[in-house]
Amino acid sequence: MIPILKRGKNKSKAQSYRPISLTSGVCKTMAERIINQRLQLYLETQSIIALEQAGFRQYRSTEDQTTHISQVIEDAFQAKKAVLAVFIDLQKAFDKVWKDGLLVKLLRCGIRGNMFQWTKSYLHNRRARVSVDGRCGQKVLLRQGVFQGGVLSPTQRFTQTTWYFGAASSMQPQQHTEYRSP
Repeated sequence: MIPILKRGKNKSKAQSYRPISLTSGVCKTMAERIINQRLQLYLETQSIIALEQAGFRQYRSTEDQTTHISQVIEDAFQAKKAVLAVFIDLQKAFDKVWKDGLLVKLLRCGIRGNMFQWTKSYLHNRRARVSVDGRCGQKVLLRQGVFQGGVLSPTQRFTQTTWYFGAASSMQPQQHTEYRSP
C-alpha cells in the first residue's frame, strides 16, 4: 500500500492519509474486472442494488442525485411543502467494511459457487505493508475493510451499503435466481 495525503489534511498525522492498495496488473485486469462485471450484472438484473445508489454504476453518477434532490426541492417549493433531506458521510467507508457480514449478504443475494468462493478467498487472509519512499514496512493481516484502489472494492462497498439503508432488508434468498459462476 502507498499512503496518499487527503486534500487539506495535516501530513504529520497518520489518519490524514488514504491507503491505496497496489495489486498486480494481472489480478486487477483479469480477475477483479471479470468478477466485478459479473457481480454488477447479477446485482443489477436481480434489482438488488438500491435505486438511490448512483456512484460506481454504469450509466449513473452522483450528479444524478444532485439533479434528483434539486427537482424534489423545486416541486415541494411550488407546492408550498417542506422537504427533509439527510446526508450521510461514511468516513473510512472502504476501511470499515465488515468482511464476514459482506459474505453473508452476498449469500443472501444468491451468490454461491465459484463466485462466492473466489470473493471469500479474495477478502480473507490478505496481508499488506506500507511503502514510503521505497522502503517497506512489515506485513500485517488486514482484518476488516476492502482495498482502496481495487477494481472490485466499490461494488463490495455499495452492496453492503444497500443493506445498511434497508433497501434490500426485506429480500428473501429464494426471491432471486441463484448465481453460480462457470
